Amino acid sequence: MQLSNKQDAKVAIIGAGPAGTTLARLLHRADIPSTIFEAEKSLEARTQGGTLDLHYNTGIKAVKEAGLHDEYLKHARYDGEAFTFADKQYRIYIRRPGSTGESKHGRPEIDRSRLREILVASMPQNSIKWGVKIKEVVGRDGEWWLSDDDGKDHGPYHLVVGADGAFSRVRKLLSDEFPSYAGVGGVWGLIHDAEKRFPKLHAMANRGSFFSFSDGKSIMAQQLGDGCLNVSAIWARPENWTKTNGLDEQNGEALRSAALKGYTDWDERITSLLDAIDSGGLVNRDLYHLPVGIRWKHVPGLTLIGDAAHLMTPFAGEGVNLAMTDALDLSRVISKAVEGSINTSRDLRPILSFALKGFEDDMFRRAAEVQQKTLDMMNFMFFTPGAPYTTIERYAMTALSDELPNGTAWAVGLMMHTFLFVKKKWFLKPEPKVE
Repeated sequence: MQLSNKQDAKVAIIGAGPAGTTLARLLHRADIPSTIFEAEKSLEARTQGGTLDLHYNTGIKAVKEAGLHDEYLKHARYDGEAFTFADKQYRIYIRRPGSTGESKHGRPEIDRSRLREILVASMPQNSIKWGVKIKEVVGRDGEWWLSDDDGKDHGPYHLVVGADGAFSRVRKLLSDEFPSYAGVGGVWGLIHDAEKRFPKLHAMANRGSFFSFSDGKSIMAQQLGDGCLNVSAIWARPENWTKTNGLDEQNGEALRSAALKGYTDWDERITSLLDAIDSGGLVNRDLYHLPVGIRWKHVPGLTLIGDAAHLMTPFAGEGVNLAMTDALDLSRVISKAVEGSINTSRDLRPILSFALKGFEDDMFRRAAEVQQKTLDMMNFMFFTPGAPYTTIERYAMTALSDELPNGTAWAVGLMMHTFLFVKKKWFLKPEPKVE
């Protein structure tokens, strides 16, 4: 189909997470209409998780191109860059302060829910069809139709983008791969009004993040913009832990009690984070990932971005940045293909198909690197004997790998190894208790 103007392009995006909403916003900026189909009933339908550290060369780059940087800065927390890394004895390996002004680390924090609100608010009214769960995607005469759970058809579309998360329905049309259990799971919950109710726990996070690892387990806390602490206890365990142990996932107190049994030899100041989670507020979750380097044979008019394309665990903090980079690159590809169809009076479909194949090849390469980084960081902390003592140098260098300018990695690596070696040998001791 030849296009006479940009408004003739028909793009469907399945999923209103960061990937889908970023893509829709970028297309809107390019005067290309799109429709998002989202199974959730509304923006407020469920809690959107914790806090995100957007990176300047990926997530923030997409925010800037979306014309939302000023709005983003209203909610970005530079003090949220504060980071403490400890073991179960509360021995501090790394402590990094937050920033009070323009970020020196390039990773200011923003709540996931706030980022989504910014993106959704920037799009035309009715561009998101809330409460519409897509059941099936079907190709007809070179175009695509969507069927929802209520039996209604939507279409036709030149392009359908699966931004529908871990268990994507669109992925089934492109790949036989299905997420596998990553070997770790845990419980999550919130501590409301932490600074007032639990000042010592608030101080542990220092308005940023507190991570502790030992024995294939972790307890972590991250401060949210509303003053809550988002707390998790994650450990290596069999899949379906609650079912195996006869636990009711709706019983938060039972989840807390069962989780704490694995942390009896941890410093009580760390385990007190679990004790302080609001009653009944714990959620159990197993973590899944897709194979490193997942690829698929290109299908004209279909593609994936974000977790639908390359699901990984959260241990490198890269998922949302990769998803927003997917959206940025795909928006450019779509825009160029649409303009090509208009300017050359040619059918959009072959132009778009050729461009999408190039996009996917680039995404496969970029995603594989991030997937491997994420897998390595998980393995360093959960599946390597003696961690974090035996792995902290490798963990830290892997975490910093994308922040180092070209040609400096060896020098920074040497300094990091030296610092941590000296720290472990002579200065590593439990944090003194403050009464």
